[in-house]
Amino acid sequence: MSKHSALRYRKDIDGLRALAVLPVLLFHAGFNLFPGGYTGVDIFFVISGYLITGILLNEMQQQRFSMLSFYERRARRILPALFAVVLCCLPLAWFSLLPADMYSFSQSLVALAGFVSNIFFWSERGYFGTATELKPLIHTWSLAIEEQYYLLFPLLLLLLAKSERRFMLVLSFICAASFILCIWITALHADSAFYLLPTRLWQLMVGSIVAGLMFYRPEPQKPAGKTACLLAWCGLAMLLYAILYFSHDTAFPGIAAVLPTLGTALLIYNLQPHFALARLLSLPLFTGIGLISYSLYLWHQPLFAFYRHLTAEQYSWHYALLIVLSVVLAYLSWCYIEQPWRNKQRFSRHTVFASALSGLLFITAVGFAGWYSNGFMARYTAADQALLQNFIQVDNYNAAKFDALQLAEFSSDGGKLKVILIGDSYAKDLVNAVYSSELQQHVSLSTYQINADCGNLYLPDDFSLQVKPAMRTRCKAMAWYDNAQLQQRMQQADVIWLSSQWHLWVAQRVAQSVQQLQHDFAKPVLVFGSKKFGTVSAKQLLEMTLAQRIALRNPLSTAQQQVQAVMRQELPPQQFVDLSTLLCNSESQCPLFTADGELLSHDGEHLTPAGAKHLGSLLYQDIRLQRQ
Repeated sequence: MSKHSALRYRKDIDGLRALAVLPVLLFHAGFNLFPGGYTGVDIFFVISGYLITGILLNEMQQQRFSMLSFYERRARRILPALFAVVLCCLPLAWFSLLPADMYSFSQSLVALAGFVSNIFFWSERGYFGTATELKPLIHTWSLAIEEQYYLLFPLLLLLLAKSERRFMLVLSFICAASFILCIWITALHADSAFYLLPTRLWQLMVGSIVAGLMFYRPEPQKPAGKTACLLAWCGLAMLLYAILYFSHDTAFPGIAAVLPTLGTALLIYNLQPHFALARLLSLPLFTGIGLISYSLYLWHQPLFAFYRHLTAEQYSWHYALLIVLSVVLAYLSWCYIEQPWRNKQRFSRHTVFASALSGLLFITAVGFAGWYSNGFMARYTAADQALLQNFIQVDNYNAAKFDALQLAEFSSDGGKLKVILIGDSYAKDLVNAVYSSELQQHVSLSTYQINADCGNLYLPDDFSLQVKPAMRTRCKAMAWYDNAQLQQRMQQADVIWLSSQWHLWVAQRVAQSVQQLQHDFAKPVLVFGSKKFGTVSAKQLLEMTLAQRIALRNPLSTAQQQVQAVMRQELPPQQFVDLSTLLCNSESQCPLFTADGELLSHDGEHLTPAGAKHLGSLLYQDIRLQRQ
């Protein structure tokens, strides 16, 4: 085999790490200058695939590869700094997190220790949601991707390393399959594609293929100077475009992830030490940040998240200070934690593995303790516990009954009203309201989900221009009402219920949609308006007396009032169930608690169990919801 005998150190790679980590920090800090800063993680994936593969190929060539040594190096590299950050998070979490957040944080500790953080955060919520800004360890999802990659890849490489042809064919096939899967899953469910290894593996494989090209092929076969220089600048342009012009609305990863991935590959493969771009990336400022980039990545998100928990009003200059603090902590971490633990004379293999096992077991134990105690709920009085319990496992409660009834067959009980309910999480609230009241004795439900952003409209029109860019492909894939089983249930139903978080553009067309439904299915249609309860802050509610909570009235947003006004105007009274007026008894403000002091909503939109029971009791009095 004609190969490079060693993988030389490249300062420009450390500079590239700086180019990856800085946009991530600025993106998480909320600076609008870098709306696509999250693509820095994609740069890290390619770099990681390149470096790991290059190291392993060289070791295998020299016949000194050992799985035990490989995992020892990974443990030395990843775990000491990670443990230090987690240990610092624990007291901050205890003093700043309410039980719901502590519950989630505790679960994330267990996931982190099991190297499945990506799966955990995928199961919770998307990366771009507001709630994710409050999660101290959400950034560890990318570490989990790499850890899962480390678990499997060395074994595969052992089978491929001796043959360049086999190496390139197999890795190219894996890369292509993962990329196709990534595009497909991004269209259907972008969060899954964002978080899971099968849809991210191609980015690591791109780095591995670059390492293979540089390992198996002699240097002269690389592009000549001018061509290589041009390709390197093209790579940088791709990275900068993704960082500066991608945003929350970009359908990502999908086809868009090609820019940061291919751009990084072009830089790694084509940069040569004498290039101006290589010298730029090799400047001490960039290489210094690159050297501490791992610790910098670890420290920044906990600092941001705990700051958000502790401070009601946030300022950009505070985030600037937190970034500086992150850099200081990262430097100290690199000097006094990362570097010493990489020294084999200072810490033996036995010490590394014993410390790793002890640390992982400790994190797991603390995580399970917080998980099974509902976020250490016992810290609070019984009255406060009753309030705070409403904020735990809210997504499971909201979705469970609706999901279980997806396109379910109707009851054979002829005395029940057969209802097909079509909508989003607001429709899921409606199911809970039905099952929390006597309505369940009178109604047989079958459900079907259509995302609010797609527009719950039964019309032949193309709504793609109204839908957010990141949702367009997914909405088209869902096909709205174009589902044979759904249409069968609509034919079987006595009545069609529509319930959504109605956006204004949808509300303006919902009457037309109802007319089309009635024309095609000859069934009555009921439209349930959306509901809002205003701002909900568990911390502020804890500071109120019971009387203050009951008396509290939150103002409704102008947008909510506008949507409700449009729906009242467009729909006749017999077709419209005005949930906002029903729950609020006002068009401009809404109570957050029942007259008995029970919380109606945990987030200002979705119902608590008490809220569902309250709504169910109000709906039971509406004769339109029962068989006549």
